[in-house]
Amino acid sequence: MQRRKFIQLIAASSVSSACTLDSGNVNAGALAPTVAQQEGPFYPVEPISNSNNLLTPGYQGSELILSGRVFDNSGNPLKDARLEIWQCDARGIYKHPSAPATASFDTNFNGSGSTVTDNNGQYTFTTIVPVPYTGRPPHIHTKVFVDGDEKLTSQIYLAQSGGHKKLKIDLNTGNDQTYTANFDFIIKT
Repeated sequence: MQRRKFIQLIAASSVSSACTLDSGNVNAGALAPTVAQQEGPFYPVEPISNSNNLLTPGYQGSELILSGRVFDNSGNPLKDARLEIWQCDARGIYKHPSAPATASFDTNFNGSGSTVTDNNGQYTFTTIVPVPYTGRPPHIHTKVFVDGDEKLTSQIYLAQSGGHKKLKIDLNTGNDQTYTANFDFIIKT
């Protein structure tokens, strides 16, 4: 019985960037920052829109509501952090002049967007479920800015795909073929 309690205690005290943290301040000591990853070759060349909705009617793919919170590494929610995301469309094509087949990009999918966290560090994006393309598992690129400074560049992966184990999201089925997923970012301050 003591072994089980020990394992439960360890599991309860471990917090990774891919899990959802409790509301309010976490105050669990220094939390491990979200793992940084490469920007990739297709960061948008056009300014990223100040919209958290990347979809217009007629888009291809499955809708994904991606939400979560941004915390500092002490567990405090970060208000007014700016998040950017960008990804390929449902056919694996990026909206970028150097990307293969970019002329065939889905015009009803913006490909990128940004939002600012609220007082509780909360953010939400409406996008599509990421898809694989040649040599890459499904992923969404991310950047987090605090006070105008870029603090993190990373990628989020589907739980069943490749990619870093601490950067995974689980898809939950919502209404009308909409999926939801949650990902909390920990930013080193």
